Amino acid sequence: MRRDDGTFLWGGVTAVVLIWIVISSGTRLCVSTPGTSGPSVLSLSDLSNLKMDNSTINADFLDRAYWGSVYGAYTTSVVQIIPNTVIGFFNKSAEMRSWAFENIPSPPPWLSSGIVGFMEAQLAFLRVKALAAGNSTLAALIVKSYAASVVGYPVAALDYISMNGVTAIKTYLQTGNVIAAVCATYPSQLGALYAEAFNSSVPRERRAQYLGNALAVTTLMVVLAGKDGFAPKFQDALNRVGLANAWGTIKPYLSRIGSAVSVRASMLTFAILEKVAQRFPQDSTWATGLTADRIESMVEVLHDKGVTNDEIQNDITHVAQAASNSPAEDGAASVADAISYQDGGGITVRVKSQNRMVLYADENGRTQTISAEFLQNHVLGFDPEKASILQVHYKEAGVTVYHYYSGSSEEGVWTPTVPADVAKRGDVITISIDVLTMEDFTRQLPKLKFTNEYSASWVSDRSQVTEYTVSGGQPKIAFSESPLSNVESFEVDGINSVLGFDGKMTHLDFQVLDAFNQPREMRLVYKGYGDAQLRISSGGQNLEFSQVLLVSSDGIRLRFVENTGGFSTSVATIYVKDPSTLYALDDMHEGGLGSKIEAAYKGYYINQVNLQRQLEYDIVDHGGVYDVGRIGAEIAYTIAEEKLGLKNIILEEPSKGGTDLHTPGKTVVIQARMLTDPKTLTPDMLKGTIERQLGDLLNNLKQDKENNPLAQKGYAILSYLDPVTKIIRTIIVELHWP
Repeated sequence: MRRDDGTFLWGGVTAVVLIWIVISSGTRLCVSTPGTSGPSVLSLSDLSNLKMDNSTINADFLDRAYWGSVYGAYTTSVVQIIPNTVIGFFNKSAEMRSWAFENIPSPPPWLSSGIVGFMEAQLAFLRVKALAAGNSTLAALIVKSYAASVVGYPVAALDYISMNGVTAIKTYLQTGNVIAAVCATYPSQLGALYAEAFNSSVPRERRAQYLGNALAVTTLMVVLAGKDGFAPKFQDALNRVGLANAWGTIKPYLSRIGSAVSVRASMLTFAILEKVAQRFPQDSTWATGLTADRIESMVEVLHDKGVTNDEIQNDITHVAQAASNSPAEDGAASVADAISYQDGGGITVRVKSQNRMVLYADENGRTQTISAEFLQNHVLGFDPEKASILQVHYKEAGVTVYHYYSGSSEEGVWTPTVPADVAKRGDVITISIDVLTMEDFTRQLPKLKFTNEYSASWVSDRSQVTEYTVSGGQPKIAFSESPLSNVESFEVDGINSVLGFDGKMTHLDFQVLDAFNQPREMRLVYKGYGDAQLRISSGGQNLEFSQVLLVSSDGIRLRFVENTGGFSTSVATIYVKDPSTLYALDDMHEGGLGSKIEAAYKGYYINQVNLQRQLEYDIVDHGGVYDVGRIGAEIAYTIAEEKLGLKNIILEEPSKGGTDLHTPGKTVVIQARMLTDPKTLTPDMLKGTIERQLGDLLNNLKQDKENNPLAQKGYAILSYLDPVTKIIRTIIVELHWP
């Protein structure tokens, strides 16, 4: 990941040649001595005031051995600097030399012979003059005069528009440390280099090195901005081909391409930009900036993929064909992105305002976004007319993020928001894209782990997902748990599954069928990285979901502890098997119900209900209202099935309210209750308690009738725990409606 602040400056014609210094010239030339600690190092004003009254130092300028050391440092600097400048590109590129001869009137003589020999000749001339002076003070004056010859040149422009120069200015503004800023680039050090070269406290060989470095930079500046300088000629040539206005935008791209691949790759790109500028002169800065950016993006992706430099150069030639033929400004840029994606497996994008993802943005805020056409051409299974979820793989962050495509963009573009914890504004990142499938979603889901941190009753202490699978297009989740009623593992099978997006989060919705063929809505939530959640519908007219805190199974009941807000929880139960296997019923007898209940159609009772597992006994003895109510509903279900002859009974979640049990279509409705409070079930209170409870149930049945006009029959089934015998007994009241 790299930063893209768009902060490259074009300060003047004399600056143009140093813009490609991007490798190590600055740090190798850096002077980290006390002499570089003052603000004067950021200008050349002190070159005319160099102190040179030390006879020992002056004598060095008459010493051929000393000049040999100077020459060594000079040539080393030239070798470091020149290959990373435009002039260095002229040295290496026949195409660039041909371009210069075609577009620069009266080109400099070194353009044919090479700049290195020309610069060495300049030093040789200076050395000869100094040695021939015969007087050490005069020899020092000759060197000083050469240094001062560039005092009027705009070093600030040279510094600021060089790649490292921008870094230096940022360093200084952020740290306030002049030394740190100076050491980021060399043009601004020139005054410090000369000062150290004339400093008697600096060892002789070090002074020779500093002088050689300084003279190399000075000579280059003379070449650029001196009499008949190269810089104005080069700017005029740029103007001839329509690139003068765009130069400040495109030069960093040419530099990076040249450094990453070759001078030839950079010159091929230069030729493409020249063609684009000529074809779209009214919008040349935008068109060439976009094209340069996308070519450099292609180069970066291919280079990181291990594609050879020769192959990358061939790819640039393919882009050149589009630059010549495409009627659109972004034609060449689009071809570069296509090659990047097909051969490199991705493209680079920028994160701009509000963390929006774009391909390119200029300094005025104009942006180029990812088009639906690009997605259609390069992302398998993508349909621009349909809403879909795309998984974007962020290479540098090493994460995958799910993004939504609405399918209704009139502009045919896609501008997803990059999560702030993945990348921030200004970052340049590499991405690849796939359509998200259900198989992808489940395969990438983290294995959820649950603990009973809220101390819910009658569930396991912990459980975890062991596997997600998709079979026949439907999800299946396998769990393991700390044993509850000898159950160590279980599965949750989903139906009617669909991937969706709720405006914030990607989710997989599915239904779980209970033993009565009733569906319960479930939801898996995941954004491609980070934490995932399992959620369950919380009831109500509007479909809402609560986070599942624990999943547990006792072999009959699948129980979900859900967060209902804050630290509040509730338990939802789904029956995976018929609960009637948990209970053995004695015979049902018809019997009187007392005066208050005689208006009911019929009354029955069962003297004993036997529980088949210890778990249910424990719930009856120690369970809360919900758990005991659940036992009452299960007993009512067993009675309805085995004693009342009802078929296809549906057992509802007691916490939902309304009818507890019913037949399909609610032609028969049932209200159920279980009493375990020993205080209200003592012999002297038993009759009154039963009458009151049955009365409540009958009133509930009347309400059920009002809510369900098709109901023809209703049952109130009241079970209670005899506090003396510890036997569960049940009373059944049957009502008929006309």
